[in-house]
Amino acid sequence: MELGDRRPSRRLCKKMSSASDEISPELLNNAWMQRLPVQIQQVLCVSSDNLQALSKMADKVFEISRDDLVPSVSANFQSSDVSKFEYRLVAIENRLSSLEIRRRSLSRGNTEGSKF
Repeated sequence: MELGDRRPSRRLCKKMSSASDEISPELLNNAWMQRLPVQIQQVLCVSSDNLQALSKMADKVFEISRDDLVPSVSANFQSSDVSKFEYRLVAIENRLSSLEIRRRSLSRGNTEGSKF
């Protein structure tokens, strides 16, 4: 997910305001972290600070490496697209193979018929 110009702390505030009081801080932390770019997740996962401190740290990493961040969902998106294309390629290869077999059998039938 791309953050655009939104700082991670703003995303956290938005999540916190939309979350009910029944949601545990751990669950909120996990949901927020999963939406961050991978590079920010890697930095934050080594810290045991509270959520507010993590959001400040995320903002700093975001500011430093804004142009170099890779969205966290891009890897999953690309791998699923590759799988779809591989599946389609195999299906096309199978259809092509069956067409070649059919063409050979039809051409053999024509040559045998012309001999008589």
